[in-house]
Amino acid sequence: MAAVRRAARLGEGWIPWELAREDFRAKVARLRTLRAEAGRSDPIDLIVPLVIAADAESARLQDAVAEWGDAGATGFHLGIRAASLPAFIERLEWVGDVLDQAG
Repeated sequence: MAAVRRAARLGEGWIPWELAREDFRAKVARLRTLRAEAGRSDPIDLIVPLVIAADAESARLQDAVAEWGDAGATGFHLGIRAASLPAFIERLEWVGDVLDQAG
């Protein structure tokens, strides 16, 4: 919780690790309350890790982005799985296309 308090008072963003979505949602709510109490009204980036399996499907990726966004995420730290650099680049382009379609 110390990281949440520091981010609320001093930060421009918060990047937690290994939190379940509901834990993240609760901590974001607390962070926003603490931020308001500290007189901070400027935006804060709330970044969550999102691992994209090599066989991930577009609908599941779009659902995950929407679910984390609903929990308060404003951006993602992507982990894209691929067997080679060319496969990684292809997968990265695919992720971009899927997220563009999601709006």
